[in-house]
Amino acid sequence: MSFFAVILVFLIFGLIIKFSPFFKGIPQIKFHHIIVAFFIKCISGFVLLHIYSNYYNIETADVFKYFNDGMIMKDALWKAPADFFRMITGINGNAEHLNDYYSQMVGWFRPWDEHVYNDNRIIIRFNAILGVFSGGNIKVHIIVANFLSLVGLIALVKFFKDKINESKSYIAFWGILLFPSLLFWSSGILKENILLFALGLFLLNLDLIISLKKRNTINIIMLIISIALLLFMKAYIFILIIPLLATYYLFKRFSNFSAIGLYVGVFSLWIVFLFALGYLYLGYSPLHVIAEKQNNFVRFAIDVEAGSLISQRLMQPNLSSILSFIPVGFWNTLTRPHFLDGNSIIILFAALENIMIWIIVFYIIISAVLKKQFNSFVLFCLAFVVVTFTFVGMTAPIYGSLVRYKIFALPFLWIAFINLLDFKYRKNV
Repeated sequence: MSFFAVILVFLIFGLIIKFSPFFKGIPQIKFHHIIVAFFIKCISGFVLLHIYSNYYNIETADVFKYFNDGMIMKDALWKAPADFFRMITGINGNAEHLNDYYSQMVGWFRPWDEHVYNDNRIIIRFNAILGVFSGGNIKVHIIVANFLSLVGLIALVKFFKDKINESKSYIAFWGILLFPSLLFWSSGILKENILLFALGLFLLNLDLIISLKKRNTINIIMLIISIALLLFMKAYIFILIIPLLATYYLFKRFSNFSAIGLYVGVFSLWIVFLFALGYLYLGYSPLHVIAEKQNNFVRFAIDVEAGSLISQRLMQPNLSSILSFIPVGFWNTLTRPHFLDGNSIIILFAALENIMIWIIVFYIIISAVLKKQFNSFVLFCLAFVVVTFTFVGMTAPIYGSLVRYKIFALPFLWIAFINLLDFKYRKNV
């Protein structure tokens, strides 16, 4: 029965892909390309499930703990519906008797406190709601999660399509989809699926509203939902990309300025604004928040004796300490893990992917040396890669976290790369 449920859900999403106008309008990309992409993502999700079922602790691995916690929450619907809706909505969600449920969950509470929202709870709630309809079939959850991330990736490609040569749309689509770590980590029941969904819809709808003046109700609602998801799940992605987007759209209007100078200037002003906002109005130091995030990662890795911790050095909540972590953070994200960092299959594949990333970066550097024209959009993509790689490397000095958290920058790296390539792809398929 579970097998037929999986097939049925896949076919339902296949019909949505076939008839929804959202999945149309990408040059060179037809229905059969997208359905094959969806199939590849689902298979990748099943492979990830198999790996974590056989080689990792099922109780603590992210792939399972969010699902299992969601099933605990889902079961409350049949026993105490009011409790279920309290936990799902968060309204009176801190009622003392709800600890009977929370205490059974692995991911509801973190081992540390932070100034930011515990984003584990969103994916737990997602699994709880879906579990009401799936009957607790984890493979159905994988298919639904992959559909969400596929929507996000399609939205990203649609955001990119007007900014690259139309002849490169095919390689843009498949390059983004098949980027190894992006494919792997966006295929499980993980936060990455919802984040890709949110990031893609945020960029697409913002661009439709600003560039194409399509200010209809649906675009505005989707923009608001995507911003809310980004802020609640990984606010740093939103914080890092906002000044870069502002610069990109400003440069389209005021192209007589130096593009690089404009990016540096706007990003610097944004940092000053955030620091002023934190100190004067929100009552906390952004330096403390960044240092706290890094310290929590390091201490947790030490507590669980994680063998993938790069360094035990703790960041201090002062400017000199944080500045000293910037080059190290970028370098670690760019180069780690490498082949000497471990012998697990995931680490080895990540090391192999890093070689591909180095080749892309080397080509971009050569292009800069040869003074190839970097248009404003290429600079936007590269700037987002640099700031994301840097922040991730600064705050998450663990191989697994580096590999997972940097995936949101990889589509931008790929698009910058193919934008600089001197070729036109002619597809005959």
